[in-house]
Amino acid sequence: MRTSVFHFIEDVLRDYPRTSSYIREVQDNILAPYNPEHDENVGGGRKQNANNRGVENQALTIDSDKAIRKLKEHRDIIEWTLEEADDATRTIITELYFKHRPTLTITGVAMSLNLSRSAASRKRMYFFNQLMKRFGLRP
Repeated sequence: MRTSVFHFIEDVLRDYPRTSSYIREVQDNILAPYNPEHDENVGGGRKQNANNRGVENQALTIDSDKAIRKLKEHRDIIEWTLEEADDATRTIITELYFKHRPTLTITGVAMSLNLSRSAASRKRMYFFNQLMKRFGLRP
């Protein structure tokens, strides 16, 4: 596996616990975009009989937004791969990537699971290879 692919998967795994808040943040930016120069009092009132399709456009934008789709896709792939993984692999990934401030290295996690460092590394690498295939990345 190339180093860039390995680091990409590590970054995605580290972002996974906060993915839902990232999705919510992007949706909020679509629903209420920041526009400092917009003033609703300028130019009198609004048209009374104008068609307002703002809500429809926002819903279509949220559905078609590339960032939201990618975040959801990554979240779903990680959840799917975690469900298929064994308990030791789940513990390794959780300890190394999901904690805000990880205290253990791969060696420490391996010792806590009564595994050798190489066995823990093989489990992590197998998990990464599964993610790589599901993300559609080349090795």
